Amino acid sequence: LGTFHFSLSLKRDLQAIPDCTSKSQQPLSEWLEAIGLSSAAEPLKAAGFRIVQDLFGTDAAQLKRFGVRSCKTRKRIIGNLAILQFQLRKQALNRSSTLTSPVHTLI
Repeated sequence: LGTFHFSLSLKRDLQAIPDCTSKSQQPLSEWLEAIGLSSAAEPLKAAGFRIVQDLFGTDAAQLKRFGVRSCKTRKRIIGNLAILQFQLRKQALNRSSTLTSPVHTLI
């Protein structure tokens, strides 16, 4: 049952991340609200986090120290950050492959 709930939660979280680049620069409180974790906004704001990208590289133990008490909330934040970072890398690779692809000229 826990796996099923997590899968539904992850599916909702994935749908909340339509544009990766703008999401990483989005105010943290808006992003947390979009993924259903607005309760974590205040402790993270108090710890100095302002935009989503500020959390990149943060682990669950650090989130706990910053005041995110719920283990489930910490896991969802870490999972959503991982998804976002993956999507950003994929977007960057797509851009670089577009830039480096050969240009064909018509004669």
